[in-house]
Amino acid sequence: MSSSGRRYISVAILYAVVAIIALVPLWTGSSVLSQIVLSDASAQADIPAGPESPEASSKSQGDSILDRYHRELSEDILGIADRLDSFFDSDRTVAEENRTRLRIKLYSLVEKGAKPAFDVRTSFRLSLPKLQKKLNLLISGEPENALNPNNTPTEDRREEFESTDKQNLILSLQYKLKETLRRNISANVGLRFSRITPVFYAEGRYRHQVKLDAWIFRFTQSLKWLTDEGLETRTLIDLERPVSNRFFFRTTADGSWFEHRDGFFYNLNLYVFQSLSSRRVLSYEWINDFQTRPDNRLEEILLQMRYRQKIWRNWIFYEVSPRVTFPRDEGFSSIPGIALKLEAIIGKY
Repeated sequence: MSSSGRRYISVAILYAVVAIIALVPLWTGSSVLSQIVLSDASAQADIPAGPESPEASSKSQGDSILDRYHRELSEDILGIADRLDSFFDSDRTVAEENRTRLRIKLYSLVEKGAKPAFDVRTSFRLSLPKLQKKLNLLISGEPENALNPNNTPTEDRREEFESTDKQNLILSLQYKLKETLRRNISANVGLRFSRITPVFYAEGRYRHQVKLDAWIFRFTQSLKWLTDEGLETRTLIDLERPVSNRFFFRTTADGSWFEHRDGFFYNLNLYVFQSLSSRRVLSYEWINDFQTRPDNRLEEILLQMRYRQKIWRNWIFYEVSPRVTFPRDEGFSSIPGIALKLEAIIGKY
């Protein structure tokens, strides 16, 4: 059987599995309101905030009950975004996780005018407890948080579906310099294997978030140096807030600069998360892709809705994402598509 035939059969099998899962009755067992991700009960869940500092401990002892309640409420609001990003296994939380885990992803993407694409990806993180969980060993077939300056959002997503023998193998060590709910600082050094000669890289990442009344402001900056391509920087600015106990709003500015490329590449995005239960969340997304060379212009618009659900043992997920893209190269004509994902995150919970 040809590789094209096997690809179509693989895609058909994945669609059939997701269709069967979607028809199986939900085993949530209690009302939606009692299980909602953004509820006060969920806000007491474990948050990867790191140990409390002695200064914070002594300060809390001198606080009044009202002061402690205000601080705990602020931390709960700050933790809402972390739990949503963790549910979707976002790069925001993946970059800061400090526990051993194995991630296996099965992808399928179908767009009008393009052949169906299918791929399997894996990554592994080993936390070293004897070093107070400050050092992680990372092994991945995909570079985390990497951006390609030549790609629009759709092309970035399509790269995920290339065969694994064309992907980079990443082997790196990550050291946690600071790890709290409000601030995270880490450093990475590693090797990227895609050719005979490995590429060495070093990366630093800083993230700080604060609560501004009902809003959450988050700033994330990373600086990376590679022996073959030089410096890269990425800046993320998030402004977000809970709208109700079901809805959460986020606006994001995401910009990247590459030493070996002219111009600046950035996205301006809007997200609305809708919690259906503790096992099911919808994300409505409007992504606008820009670049400044040869002039400052909009390259592509992506509208998509992502439905994600836990289906077994709290660590197996499936995701269905209908989308419409409007690329400049096609005169901003609409291109409908749908993406499916089955994902196992072993060791996360």
